Amino acid sequence: MTPLFRKILFYALVFLFFLIGIGVAGYAQGWRLDIPSFALKKVGAIYVQSAPRDAAIALDGKHIKPNGGFFQTGTLVNGLFPRSYTLTLSREGYRPWKRTLSVEPAKVAEAKYALLVPEAATAVATGSAKNVWLAGSEPITLVGGELHYKNQKLRGTDILDVTADGGRALARDGATGALFLHDLTYATSTNFSSLLAKLGITGKDAQFSFDPEDGTKIIALSPHALSLIDTEKKMVGGLAKTSARTITAQVVGKSFIAWAIANTGTATSTVGLYEKSTKLSRMVGGALAGETAKLAWVNSNVLAILQRDGSLYLYDTGDDAPKKLASDVRDIAFTANGDKIAALEHKSIEIFSLRDAKDYWRFNTQNAESIGELSWHADAHNLFLHYADRVALLDLDDSAQENITPVAETEKGMYDEKGNKFFFLDKNGLSVIVFPEK
Repeated sequence: MTPLFRKILFYALVFLFFLIGIGVAGYAQGWRLDIPSFALKKVGAIYVQSAPRDAAIALDGKHIKPNGGFFQTGTLVNGLFPRSYTLTLSREGYRPWKRTLSVEPAKVAEAKYALLVPEAATAVATGSAKNVWLAGSEPITLVGGELHYKNQKLRGTDILDVTADGGRALARDGATGALFLHDLTYATSTNFSSLLAKLGITGKDAQFSFDPEDGTKIIALSPHALSLIDTEKKMVGGLAKTSARTITAQVVGKSFIAWAIANTGTATSTVGLYEKSTKLSRMVGGALAGETAKLAWVNSNVLAILQRDGSLYLYDTGDDAPKKLASDVRDIAFTANGDKIAALEHKSIEIFSLRDAKDYWRFNTQNAESIGELSWHADAHNLFLHYADRVALLDLDDSAQENITPVAETEKGMYDEKGNKFFFLDKNGLSVIVFPEK
């Protein structure tokens, strides 16, 4: 071997060493050679987390082996060149799930809330069930003009409210207006219509709801009075009273009771608050145009105010006046933890995050005007769309709405967040779908 050849070999090996080093460094930083275009491109990834966890994953029709571990329940698919991919999830007994994801260089596209809907439902009660309510995770059904709960028959024909623990239910007889307080745990009932009659409150012209923090107390709303009923002490106390104006809505929260009064002379409405801890009442600053249609506590201190003209306001009990959030709103639904509020409009659905103003979703949903109400799944990322004849599921990450999944064909459906179950009425009676856990 001549000195010249050894010198050439040495420099060639040095060059090869640096070339391999650059290649290894580039590979570590995500650079790959795209064979079809013969160009270096920085790759990205897709992260998938599904319920059920063992759903089969396919990317552009190619099966992907799950790689989750003890501390990670999802699957990370690495080394993907920047472009659009079709992600498909499947499992026997569930409706197929599909979404198009766009992978960008050095970024991870996510499908963290992929929820597969079970295909089959289980019959809970057969017969001509006309309505259903939930007491905890147990249904109360109206069958043949009678209310049924487990093996009990309840007096009344309509459930007005149920305590948060499902232990008590308030029922009304549609024909007579009689009101019954049912203790579902001990299978007892009390007719307290006579107590209300002494105050001029009848079951037919009033609204009733339990105090969520104390199931022994009931709030009664009549057109001109708001009253607090202590069912144990058999006492009634007045919270608000008006003769010239009308109380149009009320809602009971953990810390406050709120009500709205219509000011017919000025075509405005005002909102009053009763603070439970101090037992003091006050009016919220600033009159709102039009009449209040609905009040709802988003959390213990934030009140949603929906006007009949579609204006939606949020009021923080620490602020001076409500702040307008949206227009053209027909109904609202908020997550259990109060971090999101969904506004159902005539042509779209808007979702607002109350924790981060940058998080916002808008869906111009097909046949949006046919949606009657919205309700949230327990993951606070999937939304039930209640049409007149069916219920479907929308994932907030599905901006193209290519995966709005049918849940059930029904006129009445209710989701039980605690049990992760969806109860619905069908031609055979009452059925339930049990959703999978992550």
